[in-house]
Amino acid sequence: MAYRINPAFRRYPTEGAIVGLILSSFGELELTMCQAANAATQAADHAVLKALYRLRSTSSRFDVADCLMAPVYKKHELADIYEIARSNLQYCLSVRNQYAHCNWADDWDEGLFFADLQTSAKNESFDHSYKHVDPPVLQQQYEFFGFTLECLRFADNQLAVKMGTLSGPVWPEPVKYDRPPLHNLASEHIPPWLTKEQKEVHLKRALELEGHGQQRERPPSVLRLTREEWAAKDTKDAREGRSDPEPQK
Repeated sequence: MAYRINPAFRRYPTEGAIVGLILSSFGELELTMCQAANAATQAADHAVLKALYRLRSTSSRFDVADCLMAPVYKKHELADIYEIARSNLQYCLSVRNQYAHCNWADDWDEGLFFADLQTSAKNESFDHSYKHVDPPVLQQQYEFFGFTLECLRFADNQLAVKMGTLSGPVWPEPVKYDRPPLHNLASEHIPPWLTKEQKEVHLKRALELEGHGQQRERPPSVLRLTREEWAAKDTKDAREGRSDPEPQK
């Protein structure tokens, strides 16, 4: 080949191979959730599955699937199991997206870096916020994809038992697997090709995101509840002599 599209992966083939596995495996997670949504709604002729895949974006597909599935799992007292699977899948989407919209750079001594160009678009002068990955963190992410698939299938299996479409559980409960980081600490991996000023910006930005630098002030949040939940809370607070802020509209 006369032109190498991604020479960074040629110099770091192990990392490139795992990133490829992550990107190509995400479709299995997506399909599994969509199939679970079809099963939860007991849709005939794959109606829900067909409808979900007519949506153009993955996020929209997940939002609609969640809207359909969550009430069913709650009705059958499986909300906790479902939420574990759903939140893990959402995290996998974050992992996949950061690689799907990025460009790669590398250094013989410091290793492999990527920059999410959607993040770059939010920075002044389109400067990149480089993140560092290596085989250990990439392998953890890939294994977490496998764990998430097990969570989805376990939840689907438990619902089938509750709904009477399966006589007994056949999928074992997954062994807990902690979420891996999205990347290595950016404060500990500064691309050597940056100028002195760029390195200072990189370090400052990294420390802020990692919680060691000055944090942006956040307005105090108010717990969002339904009207019925607020009424019950007000009754309890009045009984206990407490007063809380009004809910946001």
